[in-house]
Amino acid sequence: MELIFRIFVRDPMRSKILLLLISAVLCQELSAQCQAWWVFLTDKKGSQFDPASYFDPAAIERRNKIGVSLYDSTDFPVSPVYLNELSKVVDTVGYASRWLNAVGVVASERQVQELRGYSFVRAVIPQGGFGWQCTQVHSPLDANGNLDTTRQVAIMQGQAFAQHGINGRGIRIAILDAGFWGTDSHVAFTELRFNNQIKKTWNFVRNDSVIYNEKTDHGTMVLSCIAGIDNGSPMGLAPKADFMLGIISKEYGNQYRAEERYIAGVEWADRFGANIINISGGPNENAYFAEDMDGKTPLISQTCKIAARKGILVVAAAGNNGNGSERQLLPPAETDSVLSVTALGLSGYAADYSAVGPPPDFRRKPDVCAAGDVFVAAHEKKADAYAEAEGTSFSTPLVTGFAACLMQLYPNITAMGAIDTLHVCAHLYPYYDYSHGYGVPQADYFFSDSANTVKPSFTFVKSNGNCSVTVTPEADTMSVDPENNLLFWSLTDQQGRIVRYAVVEMDKPFAEIIDSSKLQPGSAYKLSVWYRNYYAETDL
Repeated sequence: MELIFRIFVRDPMRSKILLLLISAVLCQELSAQCQAWWVFLTDKKGSQFDPASYFDPAAIERRNKIGVSLYDSTDFPVSPVYLNELSKVVDTVGYASRWLNAVGVVASERQVQELRGYSFVRAVIPQGGFGWQCTQVHSPLDANGNLDTTRQVAIMQGQAFAQHGINGRGIRIAILDAGFWGTDSHVAFTELRFNNQIKKTWNFVRNDSVIYNEKTDHGTMVLSCIAGIDNGSPMGLAPKADFMLGIISKEYGNQYRAEERYIAGVEWADRFGANIINISGGPNENAYFAEDMDGKTPLISQTCKIAARKGILVVAAAGNNGNGSERQLLPPAETDSVLSVTALGLSGYAADYSAVGPPPDFRRKPDVCAAGDVFVAAHEKKADAYAEAEGTSFSTPLVTGFAACLMQLYPNITAMGAIDTLHVCAHLYPYYDYSHGYGVPQADYFFSDSANTVKPSFTFVKSNGNCSVTVTPEADTMSVDPENNLLFWSLTDQQGRIVRYAVVEMDKPFAEIIDSSKLQPGSAYKLSVWYRNYYAETDL
């Protein structure tokens, strides 16, 4: 394409406007010519690998613990022979993913057609450029701040971990986020800096190790929900963990080549020995169709499944699109091998903004929930500040801190074992629904007497196909505060799919749960109910 412009405008302002318009046209033409692609390769011809020089000792230790070979083929680099051939054809060669054996490139349609003819190219697909979602609402606290700053830790019974000296020590957590403005100076992280607990930093947007200059504090707030300390009080459960901080996106707007940076961040976390990866953001609801949320289609979901096989627990935010028309979980939160977290509101049940399940195949996702309305360390106008914030962005690191404590308590636990344990120790377990998962993880589970039995708090009453529950006298509905007086119920069909669920505030001694007229005639269902720590189920 050749464009020739002759400008004969004497008015300087009009000249400037015209030049801007021409620039916009050129940008559109160039973007139409070239875009980002993934080039998937057939093999790793000529690739050599020395794990001792590539991996951090912590990564080698993690692999040895779970029996993963240090010479696993997925860890070998992409073929240098093929990279050289690609560089002769495309405009830009970007990140080369070892795990996917794929290379991010910028190329025109003509160049892509040429690549597809190469014998070593398995496939070429468009790369995801998507709007990044790390939504939160926050404002500086003042003397009238009304948020209970201890609630976010207390509802997970965090004091039980603290009393037993469990604080995340020895666990390495990678936070992949949008920015850490103020982390290097905020008083909430004084001990973190003094003890040299930030082990690695990398900015995947700028390709350098500088992460504190990006003027967004989303990652700072996330970190505070794991390791922040306010006047001696912990804001999360793992203040003694070690950290890797990586910027993989800007906070808002469409993120060109975002998928490359996302995948690069996960592989970086693995290389330098992360035990846990916290992801409090991701592609927004416009990036994928709901039917693509199958745990397999999004490349970042595939990458996180590989991370789990390497022994890394990935903890991912469900997303904040609960008020939208598409309320589906955002990748990689829909992935089986990932622990997905929704937000609990101040009401004691799921926050209305929190994304919910199920995935299109009705798998049990999300996994657990935690407080979404939180107290965080923020960075306002280059000064220490604190804020009230809300979002699954913050419920997620609260669970990450809990998981770090679990790994410290059980050093030999695997990533998948951690997920299973976090299910079992959650406050609603074995009850499950698509908004709360199995509930909020409880630290007392690991230290209390398991022989204690829970007395029934309700009984089922059936009549003409209808089903109600009646509260037992020992569970007086009028003597507890509303947040602790919630009844959860779900209805499961013959295929094991949850077809209905709800939360009822028990302000009277009975509640009608199921009206038979609303059920499919001739079908069998199972009703599951949780109330005041007691769980029971019945067939309908």
